[in-house]
Amino acid sequence: MFQDFFFNQFSISSFSQFLLSFLITLFFLVVKKQHPRGWFRTLFFVAITLVFLSTFLSTSLYVWWSKYFIATQYIFLMVAVSLITQYVYRYPVNYFTNESRLLLGISLFITGAVSSYLVYSILQNQFFAPYELQVVNLLIVSGFFWAAGVATRYSLLPILKEEFAQGKTPAAGSPDWVKLFLSAIRAVMSGRKDELYKPFREHFVLVFILFTGALPSVLNFLFHTSLISLSTNLYLSNVFYLLFLFLFILAYFKLSPEHTTINRKIITVSLLTILVVLSTVGTATMSTFARQYMNTRSLPDFTTIHFEPGLNGSYQVSSEPAVWQDPKGRFLPTGDAGSVWSVLPFPFPFYGVEFRSVYVGSNGILSFGDGIKSFHYTEFFRANPKIAALFKDLNPASGGAVLLKEEPGKVTVSWVQVPDFGSDQKNTFQIILYQSGKIDLTYYGISDLYPGFIGLDDGTRSNPAETVRFTEDLPASFPKGTSVFEDFYRNQREYIHKGASVFILMILLSAALALIVFPSFFRLTVTQPLKTLLDGVRRVNEGDLTVQVRVKDDDEIGYLTRSFNQMIDSVRLAKEEELLLIQKEKEEELLQMELSRKSEELEFARNLQMNMLPADNPDIPGLTFVGRMRPATEVGGDYYDLIHIADHRYCVAIGDATGHGVAAGLVVGMVKMALINSIRSYNVNLPLEKLMINLNIALRESIHNRGIGMGLCLMVIDLDKMKADLTSTGMPFPFFYRKKTGDYQILELTGPPLGMVADLELSVVSLDLVPGDLFVFVSDGFTERMNPEEVLWFENQKFNSTVESVLKSESDPEAITGSLFQSCDEFASGLENEDDMTSLIIRVDGLKPVPVSG
Repeated sequence: MFQDFFFNQFSISSFSQFLLSFLITLFFLVVKKQHPRGWFRTLFFVAITLVFLSTFLSTSLYVWWSKYFIATQYIFLMVAVSLITQYVYRYPVNYFTNESRLLLGISLFITGAVSSYLVYSILQNQFFAPYELQVVNLLIVSGFFWAAGVATRYSLLPILKEEFAQGKTPAAGSPDWVKLFLSAIRAVMSGRKDELYKPFREHFVLVFILFTGALPSVLNFLFHTSLISLSTNLYLSNVFYLLFLFLFILAYFKLSPEHTTINRKIITVSLLTILVVLSTVGTATMSTFARQYMNTRSLPDFTTIHFEPGLNGSYQVSSEPAVWQDPKGRFLPTGDAGSVWSVLPFPFPFYGVEFRSVYVGSNGILSFGDGIKSFHYTEFFRANPKIAALFKDLNPASGGAVLLKEEPGKVTVSWVQVPDFGSDQKNTFQIILYQSGKIDLTYYGISDLYPGFIGLDDGTRSNPAETVRFTEDLPASFPKGTSVFEDFYRNQREYIHKGASVFILMILLSAALALIVFPSFFRLTVTQPLKTLLDGVRRVNEGDLTVQVRVKDDDEIGYLTRSFNQMIDSVRLAKEEELLLIQKEKEEELLQMELSRKSEELEFARNLQMNMLPADNPDIPGLTFVGRMRPATEVGGDYYDLIHIADHRYCVAIGDATGHGVAAGLVVGMVKMALINSIRSYNVNLPLEKLMINLNIALRESIHNRGIGMGLCLMVIDLDKMKADLTSTGMPFPFFYRKKTGDYQILELTGPPLGMVADLELSVVSLDLVPGDLFVFVSDGFTERMNPEEVLWFENQKFNSTVESVLKSESDPEAITGSLFQSCDEFASGLENEDDMTSLIIRVDGLKPVPVSG
């Protein structure tokens, strides 16, 4: 038998499908605690495995009895459809018990009837006609669609129940399934994920899988109606069968409540992926090999082959350029896969037997005693004499004509422009039977698509047979009773077998790799570490919080193990802390009291810090003073002040202590006291630069932490002399605007913050004043405020240009202040200020002259 076993493009796809379904069947058989409906699923995969096994044997064996496997293929497929339908009825619970039982009986009856017919046809040596296979495929598709309809109804039952509860659908009325389905689709597409629609989503996956399983039978139906080609049917059917198996096992892992291990999941999915890829690539490659085969063989096109009978039933075979005979004659309605009986006008001797009638087959063959309708290669080995001009799958029903012409002493049967099945390639050839027993085969334009058989067969199976190449081995003589033909089918299979064997071997090795190497690898790298981790989880569940699982590898499982250990440590610490908290309830009360006290202290510090600022903008002759601060925390670090020195001489201060909170508030308080003390001690005689140096010394001697300091800008303004002196340490540059002339100036005063360094290097600016002059001082809460794009306000001169614009458009300090805060808020686009924001606007109005008494 093995000499008649050939791997090919058909057997690669069917073998992959068989291996996949067989392994899935084994997987379901070893599943523990299988749900009752699971047995229908397991039996379905047993049946589908037998389908693919039958397909594999029917496409790989090159013997006359391989056709029996085609019948078993369809029988098991119908059984599989019946089983998957019963599985769907029970997913998750059988709500339609009577209906499922009735359908089971009907499906078994139909399966039995179709099976009986198929077996009867095979036993009667009649291969299946295309219309018969169309009916079988339609029955299979109908079964899948019925199962999909049941799954759809099940998915809508919770929704229907909810509508009954709400009174939208009367309990006695018939539900509108289509309306329910469309509303469920809309709900899921809109993003609803509540439990009401969970069954719909799960069953919708099952419906999609069932439709995928039906597609190969749809493709077979289309192929047998000549709507698609054999190669298209082969490739797409293979893809959809593999996709069906792949999706089914993935859905099982995702949705099934049955227990399975991660090791099985990983191995199964890996194996499925490997076999799907190899099968798809192998089928496509072998299909290319099949097309390339014709490059290795030549057809006897535009040639006439003469079979001249000799003594005692021998034949002399020769060839010459085609001598085409006029085919005009009687039209034979063979259709596709048909055979027409016709009486011969003379007794025709063939292998020592005279025949008075002949059967003209649609597939390029004449037979005696019985008609040959199918193109299947097993029909050529039937036990009746035959003459094959071009025995392959032809389809006269879609074009061309089969003609029979009777003349004195000869009969001509011609196939004129008859296309290949599922193709638009045409074939023109004829067989001429002479009263003497001579036979001529003439070819006048034939395609190279699966040429099949050419030659004579006595149909006894007991006499010897000679396979020849009619384009190379002629002339030749053949002894009595010898069948003479060229077997393109076998030659093609032998050619493809070499390449296909490699892919079959790769598929087997890949399966062995997935079943032997993968389990060992996953056991070492995944299963054992997870098992160790699960042992730790079980110990924790028993109350042992001292568990520490050993980390073996620095991978995801190692990370999970470390996280587990850290979690247990946290839980243990939490338990210990819980005990401590229970034991120290009074300490908790004391702590709450302490927190309350500190909160009061913070509130006091805040009030104290705010009290360090002028209560209101002071009313000073010759000077308008407007200050405003927006703190970022309870106690801010910003500060501004106006201190009267003597007569019409004042000290203006604005500062920013490092950090926030209480510490910043204390620094502000210290600097303010030192500033007032220095002014009161030295009065007018203290230079501005000396005043700043004294403040730096006082702060450094008071605070030993060199990370704490304060930026400070001081201005001494003398309204009698209309002069102002300014210096600054670590503050944004102040702005000076002379309204009268429109001159705008940024006073670049530099120096480190107070308390940071021992020796200050200061810059002092002196200005002559005129009425209308404006000074603008701000803290870095303005300049360093960010927007959502993390851009600071002072970047790219945004802040400077805003201040300049405001000063040129406004002269009232209150309006200037409001515009600055509004512009800053608009720049921040809703982000809160993270630092204190302080502004100080000084406008020089000038002293009014004192009237002289007269």
